[in-house]
Order: sequence, then C-alpha cells, then structure tokens
Amino acid sequence: METSKVSVLTADGKIFEMDPSDALEIAFIRGKMENNDETEEIQLEHVDYSELEKVVQFLHQLQIKPYKMPIPKPLPSDRLEDFIDVQWYIDFIDMPKKDLLKLIRAANFLNIERLFELACAKIGSQIKGMTIEELREFFEIVNDFTNDEEETIMIGKANIYQHEQDSTIAPEQ
Repeated sequence: METSKVSVLTADGKIFEMDPSDALEIAFIRGKMENNDETEEIQLEHVDYSELEKVVQFLHQLQIKPYKMPIPKPLPSDRLEDFIDVQWYIDFIDMPKKDLLKLIRAANFLNIERLFELACAKIGSQIKGMTIEELREFFEIVNDFTNDEEETIMIGKANIYQHEQDSTIAPEQ
C-alpha cells in the first residue's frame, strides 16, 4: 500500500511533495499536519522550494551519519574541517552567501536546530577575523554613523572593556 505524500506550498508558489516520514522530521510541518485536513496543502510562507529541498537533503544525511555535536563557540578557526567531522556537511554547506543566508532563514523558520547551527558556523567561519569595514561589506551594511558618532561608540566600547577588566580584579583588603 502506497502512503500518500504531504503537499507543501512553498513561498515561491511551487508544490513540494514529501514523504510523511520526512514531513514529521520538521516540527513546523508536523504541527501543521496535526491541525490540517489531509487533503489540504501546507503553506510555507518563508521557505522556497529549493531551500526545502536542501532541508530534506540535510535531514536525510543526519539519519545516515550525523556530525559531532556541539559545534564549538567561539569557532576555533575559520576552517570548518577543524571542527566538523563529516566531509559531507562541509561540502553541503559550501554555497554562495545569498543561498546560505536563505538556508539560515529556512532552518530558523522550520526550527531545524542542527542545520541552523551548521549554516551559522559557515557564516562565522567566513567572517572570523574580519574588520568592521569588511563585516559591513560582507553583510552589505551601509555605515550611516558620522565620524563623531563612531568615535563615541569606540570610546564606549573601550570603557566597557575597561569596566570588565576592573570587575575581574579582586579588590585589595
């Protein structure tokens, strides 16, 4: 007897047909299935077809061979190979920044914690060691601070660090 597929309408208007076992792995979709008429398609307003494909591919691999958890924070290096022990995940997450950010959004929306963590680690490895200007460029952030505002921020940052150092020193008695 063939089990029926779960129909998911993605944000880009495409229908993604998934096995019920795959759908049950995604808490958001599982919740919708429990509250949904079986004939009704489940709508994902924030996840495109290609992103959902990647999510399902990731979940399948987790069943076969998961990577070692947790990913260390802060990252020990900018090389995923130094802390991800399964090459498949390193290859899987190697994608253009635009796609990676979309995958992070999808993993967050669908509550796929391990995918979210892996994708964020990839971004973290890419930005590790960047200057403020390089970070602005990477994330396409326009610097709208005046020179005076920026100087005030930097002075405040220095004061915060000084306060932290002062509070870690035991008072003399």
